Amino acid sequence: MSGSWEPIYWNSETQTTSQQDPRLGNDSEGSDWESISVEKTSDDPQLFFPHRNKVTGEVINSDPRLLPQALLGRGVRLEQFTLV
Repeated sequence: MSGSWEPIYWNSETQTTSQQDPRLGNDSEGSDWESISVEKTSDDPQLFFPHRNKVTGEVINSDPRLLPQALLGRGVRLEQFTLV
């Protein structure tokens, strides 16, 4: 993906890097979602991680492990803010 930002995660224990956030685990195990490669358009966000639901075929442009219901399911406390 040229012209886009891609996060890199550093593991100080193994001295290796990864493009997958290690805090989120393996997104292919026990999930209806799979990461896919698609051409990025100008309408897509700067950080772009497309996934397809293997059951419904729905495609989203973000990591489903970061959706509110997925975070809540892992015990992450969420707060809502209203910006004025």
